Amino acid sequence: QFTSKLQVDSLQLKEVNAGTLVIDVREEVANEMLIDVSLKGSKNDVSIKGQYQAKETMTDLQLNMASFDLQNVAPFLTNYLGKLQGRLTGAVSAKGKIDALEIRGNLKTDSVDLVYKDFGTGIRIPAGELLFTDGGLKFNNFDFLDSAGHKGRIDGGVMVKGLHEYQVDTKITTNRYLVVDRKKQPDQMIYGPTWADATITLKGNQDLVNIEGSVKIIDSSKLTYIYSSDGKSGRGEGLIEFFDPLHPLDTIALKAQKKTVPAGPKFAINTYINVTPTTTVTIVLDEYSGDQLVIKGTASMNFAMSAGGAMNLTGNYEVESGDYDLSLAQVIKKKFKIQKGSTITWTGDPLKATMDITAMYAIKTTAAELVNDIQDVPGIDKQKLNFEVYLLLTKELLKPDINFRLDMAESDKEAFDGRVYNRIRQVNSIPSDLNKQVMGLLALNHFISDNPFSSLSSTGTSAETAVYATAGRLLTQELTDLVGNAVKGVDIDFDLDVNEDYNSSGAMERNTDLKMGVRKSLADNRLQVYVGSTFALEGQNQSENALSGLAGDITLEYMLTKDGKYRIKGFRVNEREVTFEGTIIKTGVTFVVVLEFNKFKNAFKRNNKKVK
Repeated sequence: QFTSKLQVDSLQLKEVNAGTLVIDVREEVANEMLIDVSLKGSKNDVSIKGQYQAKETMTDLQLNMASFDLQNVAPFLTNYLGKLQGRLTGAVSAKGKIDALEIRGNLKTDSVDLVYKDFGTGIRIPAGELLFTDGGLKFNNFDFLDSAGHKGRIDGGVMVKGLHEYQVDTKITTNRYLVVDRKKQPDQMIYGPTWADATITLKGNQDLVNIEGSVKIIDSSKLTYIYSSDGKSGRGEGLIEFFDPLHPLDTIALKAQKKTVPAGPKFAINTYINVTPTTTVTIVLDEYSGDQLVIKGTASMNFAMSAGGAMNLTGNYEVESGDYDLSLAQVIKKKFKIQKGSTITWTGDPLKATMDITAMYAIKTTAAELVNDIQDVPGIDKQKLNFEVYLLLTKELLKPDINFRLDMAESDKEAFDGRVYNRIRQVNSIPSDLNKQVMGLLALNHFISDNPFSSLSSTGTSAETAVYATAGRLLTQELTDLVGNAVKGVDIDFDLDVNEDYNSSGAMERNTDLKMGVRKSLADNRLQVYVGSTFALEGQNQSENALSGLAGDITLEYMLTKDGKYRIKGFRVNEREVTFEGTIIKTGVTFVVVLEFNKFKNAFKRNNKKVK
């Protein structure tokens, strides 16, 4: 015989206050235990009372749940749920032998609100009810809503034949339900908004539950999938194992290393998915560079998962329209229009779809650099023609094989007696020439001749000047860093401005200006003073303004409020005016309002805090 009473004051479940827990178990008669367990406080009022006969394994317990706050279990579900609020109420009794319990009663939901983290899907259950009857568990008026109030419903239940034997027969239906919400978590890889009409049935027993149904994506939905590779190859695992012979693992650690098969039934899924051309699907192939596929089209697919967990996706997505955003070295960003009839086909692994996508980028430029390499065509450097750069994506969707092809608009194929078009076809047959000309069109907006410096000069800046400007930027950056480390209390910066100009005789002349500025903060950082000047080092600017003085540009900015929202700025600056072909001095005062906001609608919201 024994008597035990345990009381835990101010119980916390992962930093969530749960109240006071009292466990009172007494064995006044041999093999008969009287049980009295309660949890009260912090929105909880739950008790379990009754008795248990150990020898006969008979129980007679009564659960009274006046209120149970679901936030108590939220910390244990953070891997799946981003939010869990609400409470449960009800009363349930359990009588009989442990392996054949008779459970009667009901549990009701009260303002339950949760968010499924992976999809950002919100689910609200205002007043659902779970009935425990002689037939088992039954969903009674169990409606759930999305964030916009669109309804879903769960019908049916689970027939319980014993503690380890039950039969599932449940149906879930939704009507324009927001199944995938907008991005709410930074690491969310799938987001919408995506609405769907769905009919899903769950049938089976304690060993296997079959999930079947159909999902129709509603018009004007959007679905974005961000592909992410963890870079783990798995090769070499288990070849080398390190351990400390002086500190071997204990039995608990060894047990934790063993893979255990999770308890409960296995699930087999067989669903049909239909997508209409008004739904926009975005597949982000590289989130860092911005490469992505944005498509609209028609799809009819079947998704299946065996009881062992093997997933299978079959079907075809035929593209009606879309774009492919291509990024090269994170400098060149071009938008290709996907041609109608392109396809993405799944024949098994959902992550190994094959595609046959053709996308086109249109550009208008001259063909002088392309044709003059092999023949002299008068006037070809003056007339701009319409060219097309085709992007051909084949093989795996997430590891595409990318090729290019050049073409011309039908209206321009006969230009210059077809010599330009013949040259285009010749370039398509030589991979090295094709890649060079495609890069020229994408990076420089014109073709590249055999002498690349002649193509660079057509952009308006000679190669020599471009190199000179680059070296100047590196030099001034080093000078800024050097002075900044040596002189404390002020910010000193240098900049070298290099550009080309043409004099009245048509000869090119390079202008080089050195800009130097000093910035100082005063009056507890509320007053910013900037003094700067420009020195002409090369070109015609030397004769106009060889030295504008150390105080050529002066700017004073004062924060009228401590938070910097309201400011006043006075300035005197020298600016070169092309229209008047000279330097003018601008002097004035401006009033500045600085607004900080995350969303544009919050820009002009009133702040109740007083600003001194």
